[in-house]
Amino acid sequence: MLLLTRREPSEIAILQGILHRLDKNALNFKQFEDQLARAKSGFIGEQRVDREWLDFQINKPYILLHSLHMKKDAEFTHQIDSLFISQYFILIIEVKNYSGRIEFDENTHQCTRTRPDGGVDGFGNPIDQVRRHAGFIKSQLSRLGYQLPIERAVIFSHPNAVLGKVNTDVLIFHVTGLRYKLARLFEKHQKAFISKDELHLIGQEFIARQQPRKWEPKIDLSKLRKGVLCSQCNYSMQMIYEHGKWICPRCGSVDPNAFYEALNEYRLLWSNRISNSEFREFMGIKSQKTTYRILSGLDLETEGKLRHMRYIIPPNILEN
Repeated sequence: MLLLTRREPSEIAILQGILHRLDKNALNFKQFEDQLARAKSGFIGEQRVDREWLDFQINKPYILLHSLHMKKDAEFTHQIDSLFISQYFILIIEVKNYSGRIEFDENTHQCTRTRPDGGVDGFGNPIDQVRRHAGFIKSQLSRLGYQLPIERAVIFSHPNAVLGKVNTDVLIFHVTGLRYKLARLFEKHQKAFISKDELHLIGQEFIARQQPRKWEPKIDLSKLRKGVLCSQCNYSMQMIYEHGKWICPRCGSVDPNAFYEALNEYRLLWSNRISNSEFREFMGIKSQKTTYRILSGLDLETEGKLRHMRYIIPPNILEN
């Protein structure tokens, strides 16, 4: 039973907003562009593994949680790609979408990738990462009064990944082996440690502790363009509001969706609350009455009164 579906990480939308609003000649533009490519690649890899779960049946009760974000008392965050919970064992999964030849060194705790051109890249060791998650999950089970065997796996989703041999207690395999590895785990663990009701209670408890963390970019926000930006002009032109429409002064494009995209990017990059004056300054509108009319038409929740009123921009603002 899938109780927690995977959502696109906030990092992707935030980076897209930055690239829309940052001058393409800025020194850090390429850095953010590369970061977005890596974030998208990671998400695509996770989705590839998610599809594999749908391709076979598990004939025993289970709970599957994707993108589980939980926080320890010391404020350390555990971002677990997938957590499989059964009556017999728990499987913690870390997904990597690396291509090339992947090697692990348990002595140096390094993970390296050799590209086809011979170049070598170093990465954080996912084996250590999944072990850290396992210790956290064990402590959470103990807090709830349960004990279950905990298995750990690093799954590679890229079709061009070539995995080197490694002697470790963590399962390392390509996504196509998921069903077979899971079957072996059920053969290994045949004793039920919890009831079906307890299985459900554990899943609900973990979901209740879900605390998705907004990714915070390291950037000077004053360097970003403001306003409703024209996608037809590659986000280089600020649109103007005339006769109830957002119009690009360069190409003449009229795009009502661009306004909601701008509001969403304000929410992601600046704040999810905006006042009349902040709206006017950001959107480039001089009239306070026009601004009030636009904001009132959005039917947003508000807080405060009169000059202190602020409008709350919801996460689903793009669905308007």
